[in-house]
Amino acid sequence: MKNFFFLLCTLLFSTNLIATTITLQCENMNPHSPGGFGLITDQPTNGVWLYANGDQVSQTVTLPEVPGTYLIEVRGASDGSSQADAQLRIGGTTIHTFQFSGTDLQTLNIETTLSGDSEKEVILIRTQDDGTSNTFLDFISITLQEDSGDNGDPDTPGNDDEITLQCQSMNVHSPHGFGLITDNPTNGVWLYANGDQVSQIVTLPETSGRYRIDVRGASNNNNAAGAQLRINGDNIFLFSFTGTTPAIISREVNISGDNPSIDLLLIRTDDTGASNTFLDYISITYLGEIPPPPPPPVIPEEGAIYSGQYRNMFLEAGYTPEEIDDKINDVFNQLFYGDDDTERVYYPVGNDMAYILDAANNDVRTEGMSYGMMIAVQMDKQEEFDRLWNFAKTHMQHGPGNREGYFAWVVNRDGSIIDQNTASDGEIYFVTALYFASVRWGNGDGIYNYRAEADYILNQVMSKGWPHNTIIGSVPNMFTPDHQVVYVPYATASEFTDPSYYLPAFFEIWGMMADTNNEFWYQAAEVARDFLYDAAHPVTGLTPDYANFDATPRQQGEKMHFVVDAWRVIMNVAMDYAWFKKDERQKELCMRIQSFFHSEGMYTYWSGYELDGTPLPGRNHQSAGLVACNAVGSLASDDAMAWEFIHSLWNREPTTGQYRYYDGMLQMMSLLHLAGEFRAWTDNFSTSTPEAEGSYKPSISVFPNPSTGNITINTNDVIDQIIISDMSGKVILNRRSVSEPTVNITNMERGVYILTAQSGNQIFTEKIIIR
Repeated sequence: MKNFFFLLCTLLFSTNLIATTITLQCENMNPHSPGGFGLITDQPTNGVWLYANGDQVSQTVTLPEVPGTYLIEVRGASDGSSQADAQLRIGGTTIHTFQFSGTDLQTLNIETTLSGDSEKEVILIRTQDDGTSNTFLDFISITLQEDSGDNGDPDTPGNDDEITLQCQSMNVHSPHGFGLITDNPTNGVWLYANGDQVSQIVTLPETSGRYRIDVRGASNNNNAAGAQLRINGDNIFLFSFTGTTPAIISREVNISGDNPSIDLLLIRTDDTGASNTFLDYISITYLGEIPPPPPPPVIPEEGAIYSGQYRNMFLEAGYTPEEIDDKINDVFNQLFYGDDDTERVYYPVGNDMAYILDAANNDVRTEGMSYGMMIAVQMDKQEEFDRLWNFAKTHMQHGPGNREGYFAWVVNRDGSIIDQNTASDGEIYFVTALYFASVRWGNGDGIYNYRAEADYILNQVMSKGWPHNTIIGSVPNMFTPDHQVVYVPYATASEFTDPSYYLPAFFEIWGMMADTNNEFWYQAAEVARDFLYDAAHPVTGLTPDYANFDATPRQQGEKMHFVVDAWRVIMNVAMDYAWFKKDERQKELCMRIQSFFHSEGMYTYWSGYELDGTPLPGRNHQSAGLVACNAVGSLASDDAMAWEFIHSLWNREPTTGQYRYYDGMLQMMSLLHLAGEFRAWTDNFSTSTPEAEGSYKPSISVFPNPSTGNITINTNDVIDQIIISDMSGKVILNRRSVSEPTVNITNMERGVYILTAQSGNQIFTEKIIIR
């Protein structure tokens, strides 16, 4: 059997194998500073600082093959926003000057051909110091890109196992007549518009097998630029590049058939006019036989709200806890603390405020602000949460008047209002994030009494009246008397709805935690479950962006179809199923939606469809936000294809540039959902800090809660006394010498009660709901 092993940052030695990568840790190289500076450091990690011209590290290496093409990667950073350089010299020849900007470590790479003697001195030296920056260097790796071929052993990895095609040498075609071949930033091609392409017939080493496909490319700016891979006419992957530095994107695919010759095509299909795609090369590497399919996911018997166990589906899919933590923290740090112009969406203001920026529109929206607060409470980031809440409370929430308690859905970066109307999804996330914060961190004073603020919003948005045309100012309640959320609580915009605003899990939380209208919120959750099922297409499962209250699509242009708002529906449904598991139709719906997108191609489905699955013109790109939401649907699936959606999200790099806001926030929340870190912080759970391994367990739990009959108290301790009192403090039940953890509540009136359980000198208090 033929196998090709490519080991990055490792030296590979064997009787018949050649070392393909040489990695030099800079702190272990030979340092030299003409100014006498100490270069070796452990900040930001082990490495060296080059402070002035002439500062350098060097080492002599033996290359595995000369002449040969090598990929050279250098990881480093600047100590500020100014660029910091390191010139690479090999064998006395200047190869390239790497320029780092920003304090975040980044890996830059180039390809070059090295010839002559195999033993060469490698030098990284500072040559462009102007006094504004210092250069940090972590490592340099030198990787042979074209190996030595067959050494006489038919099973020795060689060119038969890897096929590399330089794009400028492939068949190049532009239906627009553009000249695609270029030498900038290196030899390759530019795909300027949809239909621009490169192709070639290649012969695979095995007709059936698992292959890794590497494509090296870039965008011409900070917006995403794609190239869709087709094999024998079938869409396989959409490779999406951001930033102008060429990068390698790798994907694995099963290829099978009777003919080893395949028609390989890279074509531009996602052009929106915002970017061009540069392609350097594509390589195809045989990895081995097609592995057997993984077993399907196993859905827990009860919802996480009752068990306290939130699934980590990344862990179930085979990723390590360290990889999962790194993935979540990397995306969070990019969104909240990345580059000001291309990565971050969180911007602090003064000492106590911050906002989430919609970079494409240069404004601040309640959607993003409330998403940011939800991410912060799930990540245990109280400072960021408080800053966002202070900005929203100060600049976006309406004071006394007919809009009191509502928020202006969009404001400028300075807080000045652009549109005073309300988008209901912002209020829904604000309220739920505040309730969660009250449990996770406890309540503070003033606007940081999170629970009081959540109760205030809910009470205000349900105190306006209904319908709008009977109210002065036409600002009605946010929910209809029939428990349905309105699109915008103003005038005729309150006469229809948005399916993605139906969050039954959050409405259940309100029923458990709100100080009033608890039964209304429980009913709203039930209505939401019915509505989302009714609004979904019977074959595809797709829902429209806008709908009438009878769940039919609202005939309003593109909004009658499945576009950007509707992406979120599968996430809402799966979250409710994972937390409460009250409606088995939700499982069927999530699997129906995943089945549709799977049939469209995991890496090639579009971002907009008619409800019957007909692709919408202009939506022929795959957005990270949709990929993320579809992956969350795996929480409600017992089909093995769910793993493909999880891997698809895992493989998706965070969006940078103009459209990083919506994609990025959905991606961040989806990662938390699938890592088991998006949790319902409710009164049923203790407010203790989660355990180190990332899971937390209640000191006491009561289930079912809400209940219409018996309730059971689940605790590892012996219960000495149980007291149930109403919200006024009146004792309804007082039981001592508790031998059974089950309590009959069938004779109690519907409402909210306080259960107090005593065990020794420990007292536990929980809110229970009787329906």
